[in-house]
Amino acid sequence: ERLSNEVRDILALASILGKQFEYRDLEALVEQRIDLEDTVDHLVRDGLLEEDRESRGDRLSFASGIVRDVLYGSLSRRKRRSLHRRYAELLEKRFATKLDRVYPQLLHHFSQGDVPDKAVEYALKQATTSLHAFSPDETIRVTRIALEFLQDEEWPGEPSLEGEARLLLAKAHLQAGNIELPVKEAEEALKTL
Repeated sequence: ERLSNEVRDILALASILGKQFEYRDLEALVEQRIDLEDTVDHLVRDGLLEEDRESRGDRLSFASGIVRDVLYGSLSRRKRRSLHRRYAELLEKRFATKLDRVYPQLLHHFSQGDVPDKAVEYALKQATTSLHAFSPDETIRVTRIALEFLQDEEWPGEPSLEGEARLLLAKAHLQAGNIELPVKEAEEALKTL
């Protein structure tokens, strides 16, 4: 509360990026023309942000996860969605030739930004990657995110994607050693397809 509104707004923007973030990402989200570098230096001196001196880039993190959560919660839902969308689009452009490196971040920010087609696209890609990496729990988690969007009555995309998601879920359950769930998910996939 002792911070100026301008500084608090910058911290709130940073909260969208997560507990740790790159300075350049914060710079891309800040719309006002202020001296961001001085403001960030001030926040580091005050102990609200910390620098990762061992990283190659300018990596920062919140000194307190609670402070980050409070700042994130202070943003309106509309503003959070908008910022998540903007950041996801920025990541998509930056990593255009190597998107597989940022599937988890793209999934997170597009789903929080309420962009159903992109959230489903990256959920299915991340689920496939996780399945191939023998990580069934992660596959199940991200596939369920895709299914939340796919089962929404207002889903604007291809209905067959639900079948693809259910097949991934069946394979993940099989990989995890679950016996009954793969059959159930495979039957649901067949109905959808």
